[in-house]
Amino acid sequence: VGIGNQEHEQTAYTVIVKEQRVRIHNNSTDVIEEVTHSGFQTTLAHNETAHREYQMQPQLTGERNRWVFLLYNESVPADPTVSNAYRETHLWVNVTAAG
Repeated sequence: VGIGNQEHEQTAYTVIVKEQRVRIHNNSTDVIEEVTHSGFQTTLAHNETAHREYQMQPQLTGERNRWVFLLYNESVPADPTVSNAYRETHLWVNVTAAG
């Protein structure tokens, strides 16, 4: 995960990581089930970049599950979501049960 600060001042960031089972219908994405994983915090000076390795430990099986990385540069809301994040990125993953 990479974060770059272009805020023109030192900024504290928090990354929240969520694993989601979603349904896409008519250009809308509905979260059916989600698991919140541990994220991290970092403080960066203007123009500074940080990279963090993140090991995914899936809890949900299925095709086209979504992992979202939610970035906040102020306080984190009680219910972090894609729509209230400062920035977000996501990965689509297929997870099968170990067998």
